[in-house]
Amino acid sequence: MPRQFGLAILLAAASGAACADWEASVKLERFRWAENTQPGVTETGPRLGIGAAWTQNRDSGWLFGWRGELYGGSVEYSGAQLFPPNNPVTGTTEYTGLINEVQAIHRFAGATLVAGLGLDYWNRQLSDTQSEEWWVTFVRLGGEYGTRTRPGWFAGGGVKYPIYIVEDAHLDIVFDQNPRLYPGRAPSLYAEIGYRFDRQWSLSGYYDSYRFKQSPGEHVTRTSDGAPFIVFQPESRVETFGVRLHLHF
Repeated sequence: MPRQFGLAILLAAASGAACADWEASVKLERFRWAENTQPGVTETGPRLGIGAAWTQNRDSGWLFGWRGELYGGSVEYSGAQLFPPNNPVTGTTEYTGLINEVQAIHRFAGATLVAGLGLDYWNRQLSDTQSEEWWVTFVRLGGEYGTRTRPGWFAGGGVKYPIYIVEDAHLDIVFDQNPRLYPGRAPSLYAEIGYRFDRQWSLSGYYDSYRFKQSPGEHVTRTSDGAPFIVFQPESRVETFGVRLHLHF
């Protein structure tokens, strides 16, 4: 997958490097993770990120773009231990992640259609020994009004859909096996509104989300006593509200 993303980026750059809009950005967001369990599991708190983007600069027609982002933060965890079951616990979860996305964009008559293919990887560090790694390949389809290339307002939104999801929960810290989990797919929404002040600076606010259905169960045995268990990732949802400052050059 990274090799495919790299090839797409090189093709886009070769076709429009002479007329393109580069940008760097920083973001601050409020993050919330929730799992449909009893008792429920929630994580809430701030995350920071830095990013870069490249978009061909044309007033109309088809063009290509790319965006990448590094993000992370410490959020508050409220949930329960696996052993003993349903024992309430609170703590801190550390997130680190990376997004890469290539986009096909069509501009016409003050509006823009955007289609994207992205890979979102994150590590969810629940304790010194317990972590979860996620790889989410997603597509997005949406629209925008206004222009990002000149001073003024712009706004947009659309639908995201995870086409392939893999979770490594590192179950071998408790069990004899470490099967990968495959949460189910569900659509989610995203939206953004912003203002470009001048040639260099713009500011935007955004909403982003994921929806994951419960994964199929996997049979494992506990290392300590050989007891059998069925493990799965419960139905989960992610929501973020944030602001992003863009520097264009």
